[in-house]
Amino acid sequence: MTGPPQQHAAALQAAVLSPAEQRRRTDLARALTVAKWTDARFLDPVVGLLLPGVGDVLGAVAGLYIVVVAVRHDVSRVVVARMIFNLSLDCVGGLLPVVGDLFDLVNRANLRNARLLQQHLGAATEGRSVGPAPDSAGWRALVLPLVVLAAAVAVALGVTYLAARHWWR
Repeated sequence: MTGPPQQHAAALQAAVLSPAEQRRRTDLARALTVAKWTDARFLDPVVGLLLPGVGDVLGAVAGLYIVVVAVRHDVSRVVVARMIFNLSLDCVGGLLPVVGDLFDLVNRANLRNARLLQQHLGAATEGRSVGPAPDSAGWRALVLPLVVLAAAVAVALGVTYLAARHWWR
């Protein structure tokens, strides 16, 4: 149990943090919450099982929050591309009914992306570099992963449409 001295120390520490550091901590906590709910508490596979195709797209949309946080905090493009690839793989892998949901149970892309974000935000706070430096191509390096993600979402929605059309004849 934390007493008044511990609470006072935590309040003092929060008071001396810069607004940027407070924002970083808040965003990281929210990203970890998204990862916990979608992957650790199995919301992604359950929604994917109940709503084939659409559930996988909803899982990818929820996972994009972690990617947005990474972009907001200037995480390297290489890491952002890896996060987008993880989401694409999760979305496409979850398309097959039942087998895809089992894949979602094992894959846990959002937890992996949240760990990547945590590593890189922690390294930035400590002033050390993690991983390769951003390339000179700028955000063009993300074009291929974004195209793959868009294709994964399109395939998921197409499968959902075909399945719904078949069921409601």
